[in-house]
Amino acid sequence: MMLLSLVIALGLAAVAHAAQPTTLQWDASCSGADFCGTVVATKVGSNMAYHDDSAGTPPNPLASVTIRMQRCKTYSLTLKSNLGLANGEYTSIHTHGLHVSGNAPGDNVLHDAPGETDPFVKDTTSFTYKYSVPCDHGGGTFWYHSHTEQTAPQISAGLAGALIVEDGGDNPEQVPAWISEMKYA
Repeated sequence: MMLLSLVIALGLAAVAHAAQPTTLQWDASCSGADFCGTVVATKVGSNMAYHDDSAGTPPNPLASVTIRMQRCKTYSLTLKSNLGLANGEYTSIHTHGLHVSGNAPGDNVLHDAPGETDPFVKDTTSFTYKYSVPCDHGGGTFWYHSHTEQTAPQISAGLAGALIVEDGGDNPEQVPAWISEMKYA
């Protein structure tokens, strides 16, 4: 019985280690934003994951890349697809908890901005999102996921990940006034 418990514990430890997501590597030498990065929606076996190709590691079938951001910074995030989607299918990115513009090229879930490049990413195409994180944005753990007509199947297959806004920006001790002034009824 102890041997079986040990085998199960080692197996769970191996799965937990394999499930550790990588963190998106931002490039600070880009134009038009403080940081630029690229994620690739990738098929990994029967799963899907957002992957950072620049990390030099294979896609993780159990966890998409973690995106870390700072307040008072602008980010340019390019999404590419390598999903092998059927004709007419696409993917995109939508964030939860990030207080940014809902207009393209920001977090526009309706994708209806006239004259904008098509934010519906089909295979071999890409779209670049722009996120300007406000200086008074609270730090915390949020999330991002695909947002399409195929949202549920894509999320359940793994197209979702953690999005972390770090506290402080240039001043780690600073807490936005709207947080410190909250009153409880």
